[in-house]
Amino acid sequence: MAHLTGDAAALPHRGPNRKSIMENRSSRAFDLITLYSRAHDVLYRKFFCASFPHPAWIVAERLDLGGNAEYLSCEWQQAMAVKPAMIARHLRKSPEGFPVVYSDSDIQFLPGFSADGLVRIFDDAGKDILFQKESSRPDSRELNGGFCVMRASPRLAAFFERVAAELETAGVRNDQPVINELLPRSGIAWGTLPLTFYARSHGFPPPRDAWIHHANLTLRNSTRSKIRNLERVRRMFHGGPVGWYQGVMEECLEYALSGRLWNKLKTRVGGRLALRRP
Repeated sequence: MAHLTGDAAALPHRGPNRKSIMENRSSRAFDLITLYSRAHDVLYRKFFCASFPHPAWIVAERLDLGGNAEYLSCEWQQAMAVKPAMIARHLRKSPEGFPVVYSDSDIQFLPGFSADGLVRIFDDAGKDILFQKESSRPDSRELNGGFCVMRASPRLAAFFERVAAELETAGVRNDQPVINELLPRSGIAWGTLPLTFYARSHGFPPPRDAWIHHANLTLRNSTRSKIRNLERVRRMFHGGPVGWYQGVMEECLEYALSGRLWNKLKTRVGGRLALRRP
């Protein structure tokens, strides 16, 4: 069983303890909750906390797990199994109707991000919960479980408790497919955030008006590749035109050297040749 450490351990240099968090909700637009493992300390501190403009709003739980916590590793699956229960627990403790944002720790907030703007987007949508999109394709309805905004309610808490229960017996503990399967028949009013809530799985480069950057689906899906992607996008948004074009060129070069560009070209050329055969 993963050991959780609370706010004091997760935020030794910033942010209040849980008691002051509960007492000062009137001064904040929402609670920003996150879960991270020991292997992702660098993601949490260097990018997530460092980029969020209101650090006192962060409510973090740290998983005391060893290993590299890379995609589909044992540690990663343990974190995914804990995540929906953590969200449900926070929703049940929150005043009903209070906005809550969940974010993975491999996310950074970009200069265009606005906390009040996010709440307005959510209010205008008139939904119980809005998720980041997994893909930028207009026909894609897959939701990304790594970033969502919601209002605390017993109904939403029960939904995430059901996701947690499903993961207990799942062969591969990954919350995203379970959320995508259960949500459409849950009776919960849901929707998606605009593509300014950018994820690497949307393609590259990010939109210039992006509000956040989620370093998912990086070329090797390792912590090191996430760090490179986060640093690259940070330079693109803070380094002016030179930083932007340097970041694009670096991403293209890394993509080409990984072999994926060659594989994609072979697939496309092979498909066209097959269509031309009599």
